[in-house]
Amino acid sequence: MGLSGEFTGVKPSGLPLGQISQEDTMYAAEGEEYIIEENNHISVQYIRIHILETWDNGTTVAQFAELEFYGDIDK
Repeated sequence: MGLSGEFTGVKPSGLPLGQISQEDTMYAAEGEEYIIEENNHISVQYIRIHILETWDNGTTVAQFAELEFYGDIDK
């Protein structure tokens, strides 16, 4: 059992992959937020993030500036 969710970031300009506008750059600098809501309190040991596609010619490489996890640490 684990947490799961799916998030799709929308490119503001709508330009094809590999083309980025100033609007896209400003949007990316602001960042996006995705919160996985889970009503059941479960323990997890690992977090997996699977990138399917990015704005850069469909590569699957991404860089995270900040990740936050909430909860109690099980010992």
